[in-house]
Amino acid sequence: MPSDAVLQSNGDIVVSGSFGIVRYLPSGQLDQTFGSGGLAQTGFTDFGFGPTGVAVQPDGKIVWVGDTTTQVTGGDITDFAIARFNANGTLDSSFGNGAR
Repeated sequence: MPSDAVLQSNGDIVVSGSFGIVRYLPSGQLDQTFGSGGLAQTGFTDFGFGPTGVAVQPDGKIVWVGDTTTQVTGGDITDFAIARFNANGTLDSSFGNGAR
């Protein structure tokens, strides 16, 4: 289910959700040149990821934010999560620890 969307300056539409982020062309067609067939993802492993927002930086890089939940004995631990993608939908390895 989508959680957020942002319009890029060229008219492309970036949509985020628990599936990752996808980009659509102004015509409404999936941008097959973005990520892998239009979809960009990152593996937040060993916990659930609840995306809450997406933003596009002036340089075209895409920031995806949300929260992670790790199940531990006695309850859950929730933390902030963030990943950054290059304009083409690949993870930005210069950001954080492996783009996240």
